[in-house]
Amino acid sequence: MRRTLAVALACMAATPLAFAQTAASPAKMELAAKMYEVTGANNVFQALEYNIANNIMGTVAQGLGDKASCPALQPEAQSFKTKMDGIFGGLNDTAFRQDAAKVFADNFSEDEMRQIIAFEQSPAGQKLQRLQPEVLRRIGALAEARAKTRDNDIRTAAQTMVGNVQRIAATCPSPTPAASPAQPGRRK
Repeated sequence: MRRTLAVALACMAATPLAFAQTAASPAKMELAAKMYEVTGANNVFQALEYNIANNIMGTVAQGLGDKASCPALQPEAQSFKTKMDGIFGGLNDTAFRQDAAKVFADNFSEDEMRQIIAFEQSPAGQKLQRLQPEVLRRIGALAEARAKTRDNDIRTAAQTMVGNVQRIAATCPSPTPAASPAQPGRRK
């Protein structure tokens, strides 16, 4: 019995060691940091800011209707952009870059990272980086054009879904207000 208990305790004590993640070597982390830069991942906050700002501005513009293009609104839009730049500009700090580099270190071997870095720094890799936004924009335009051929089907499906959701929501019971707790001394 004691031997079984001792073996069990030894196994339990060793378990965290068996499952512990090994930290990436400094050399691997250096390669991973280089990957963060050369792959364009370092632009993640610019892309995030752009998406968030566009969504917000799009919502605001919808609420303004035909007044959305009023030149008097430009200073406010620029002020908003400046605020967003300040907010997002400080997020790409050393701690974030290290966490992001760890993602590369966790997913690629040192040899793979060397190969990717070499490609990204080659003339072909640099051309890909330079042209990728335009290539993806053009492919996106092709996809939109293709989807427009099914515009009626998409609209019909959306209208059906909206109607069904509204019909179902109308049958749902209204939420009941939370019952107030019984007060001491009062009988129900």
